[in-house]
Amino acid sequence: MLKNSSKSYNILMVIPKQKATKETDYSYIFPLGITYISAVLKKEGYNVDCLNMNHHIGNAEDIINEQLNKKIYDFVGTGSITTAYQVMKKIIDTVKAHKSKPKVILGGLIITSEPETIFKLLNPDYAVIGEGEETIIELLEAIKNKRDLKKVKGIEFRNEAGKIILTERRESTNNIYKIPYPDCEGFEFDK
Repeated sequence: MLKNSSKSYNILMVIPKQKATKETDYSYIFPLGITYISAVLKKEGYNVDCLNMNHHIGNAEDIINEQLNKKIYDFVGTGSITTAYQVMKKIIDTVKAHKSKPKVILGGLIITSEPETIFKLLNPDYAVIGEGEETIIELLEAIKNKRDLKKVKGIEFRNEAGKIILTERRESTNNIYKIPYPDCEGFEFDK
């Protein structure tokens, strides 16, 4: 059961640490994909907080738990590339073990490159496959309105029986001008 039944779900978007360090690290490749998702969510009226773990001291579990203890979130969205598998596993496991029980939405190349295998291994609640700007909004609307998730293109989830469902792929966006400018500020791009 989601904690917030209005469109204004509380959503935490997380950029994982790119290097295996407990220290802050500003020498990483900034991931633009998640900044587009954050911008789309904000444009649609969702309450979005951004967390760039690269800018925090500590391990993944401590950083995530500290943020989840500050506010109740309905969803935590994250993603990365395949080489970040270990940190993605820590993030997802930590979120799912937290007492507030937010739902996890996984995106990025890690899930898009091998959807069935990665979904089984990382076990998010939902996955967005491919470009996510339209998909994330349709997914959240379908959840809110209790619509059939199988009709949302470009997602993966488990049905009531626990079977993994991968829906039809969504075509790439043809009109990039309808996508808002990336929300880099929320992820402390200036640092």
